Amino acid sequence: MTVHLAGASLRQLASPARRRWVWRLLTLFSLMLAGIGLVYAWREFPTTSLTLSPIYLWLALAIYGVTYTLHLLGWHRLSRQFLGDFVLGDDAEAVAGSSFVKYLPTVGWYIANRANYYGLRHVSERLVVVASLYEIGAMIASGSTLYVVGMIAGPVWAGALVGLLAVVATVWSLRATSSNRPRTELPAAIAPRGLAGKRDLIIALIWYGSTWPLGVWFLWALLNIFIPLRLDDWAILFPAWLLAGLASYVMSITLGSV
Repeated sequence: MTVHLAGASLRQLASPARRRWVWRLLTLFSLMLAGIGLVYAWREFPTTSLTLSPIYLWLALAIYGVTYTLHLLGWHRLSRQFLGDFVLGDDAEAVAGSSFVKYLPTVGWYIANRANYYGLRHVSERLVVVASLYEIGAMIASGSTLYVVGMIAGPVWAGALVGLLAVVATVWSLRATSSNRPRTELPAAIAPRGLAGKRDLIIALIWYGSTWPLGVWFLWALLNIFIPLRLDDWAILFPAWLLAGLASYVMSITLGSV
């Protein structure tokens, strides 16, 4: 009887409704941590001795919005390959939910939230973890490639290469929409391997890679809020942004794997 009651209570604790409430509380806690950090940083910042340019704040927010959209498009391609035929709205909800908890310590919360989201939709959580680690790996691979190209040919050529690949990915994606299959949430409905699967992985890699140059422009816009910069200063920020980002992702894939 005791064993039976213990098993029943564990099943009740792991019910979808309770799991949703757990993640809502964790999301609230994560946003509170981010808010406290912003308030503390603003109070400590010597705003009285600086001339701020708010227009660059709006520019930075716009760049961040485009970057976030590219991350979403990249995850949507990985979702099609690893998890099944989820519509873009479902994947957008998953990306938003996992992004809200990324302010908690370690990237594990980010991956766990996404695994829980798709797990409630009858997808193997192990596949979600694999796809999430592939996402981090795609950022590392694309960032490393751009860093090497930037060091050899220059940051401008690296940015031009990304722009060209983004155009190719856009055309490729538009051509692929005509062959979309009906949506299903069954775990067996994994996107087929072969040419279609490779196409999704390549397009995802391009979308993730496209966020690196945008990230440099995001940093450039943020710095312009406080100090005036020239357009060609972007090239100076390019290697610093890539190295800092790569170090972060290498740490993330280590902690995420654990």
